[in-house]
Amino acid sequence: MADLTGRDAGRGQLLLVTGFAIAVAIVALVLLLNTAIYTENLATRSVDTGESDALAYRDAVEENLWPAVSGVNDGDATRTERVRNASARVDRVAELNARRHLLGGTAATVTNRTYHNGTRLAQTNASRTATPTGAPTTANWTMATDADDVYAAELNVTGGLESTTDTDEAFSIAVVGDGGDEWRVYVYEDAGTGNVTLAVKNGTAPVDDGVCAGQFAGPPRLNLTAGTVNGTDCGALAFGSGISEPYDDVLIQYGNRTTAEYTLTVNTTLSPATDANFDDSPTTIAPYQVPVVYSLHADVVYESAELTYRARIYAGPEADE
Repeated sequence: MADLTGRDAGRGQLLLVTGFAIAVAIVALVLLLNTAIYTENLATRSVDTGESDALAYRDAVEENLWPAVSGVNDGDATRTERVRNASARVDRVAELNARRHLLGGTAATVTNRTYHNGTRLAQTNASRTATPTGAPTTANWTMATDADDVYAAELNVTGGLESTTDTDEAFSIAVVGDGGDEWRVYVYEDAGTGNVTLAVKNGTAPVDDGVCAGQFAGPPRLNLTAGTVNGTDCGALAFGSGISEPYDDVLIQYGNRTTAEYTLTVNTTLSPATDANFDDSPTTIAPYQVPVVYSLHADVVYESAELTYRARIYAGPEADE
């Protein structure tokens, strides 16, 4: 009986020691897990804070960059001068938006900039036909090839319109899409009613004539890219509708059948053939061209003790590029 009691006592002590060891191990494991979770939470909060500041810097630069850079396109200047002035403005935007981050020892800047060449085409002589410089009798001509994109396209028809009922005989301006289809706007005097008339052709769709008729009485002022007539929205005037980007040619048909002022900016430089259709500097006599910065891509770089952040951004007339 004594032997049995001794064995039971030893077994009980062994179970007690084993249970204590297991308890200690569980407590240690819980402490270890809590420490790991705490450390991870700290790291996560630190990274999130750094990322939030980096994203705030990027957003501020994106918001302010194009309004600052587009101002260099005013007036007359060479392409080199435009880019130099644009670079100075990018430096300024980067510096101003970085100031709030510098106290924390952070470096924030805008680097690796790529400026995209564009050309503004214009005619400010309201009594001149919409024909090439030096060729006032040339009716059908090309303003630009490989235009890629077009913005700020405005046309102020001032008179001299053809009286017709056939849009194929009327003055028009067209943009040719990547697939060869055209978006075209016609302006003419309807021979039947005597009214100035607008017509639009969207790609392969039939010509829609008499659009926005209640918005003007005489020759209209059109903002083609904004889709307005005399400053009022015109739903039928949806620029580029029915054709695909990137755009190819910008064309004028029967430019000798109207007088007009116009301006538009294309995302390209002119080929030798189209270059000859414009004077090389602003003039009040004939159509002219001036180089512009159409858009730019750049890297926003944000470096702190917690992270290094880099993002490629676009600044230009289309915010979703």
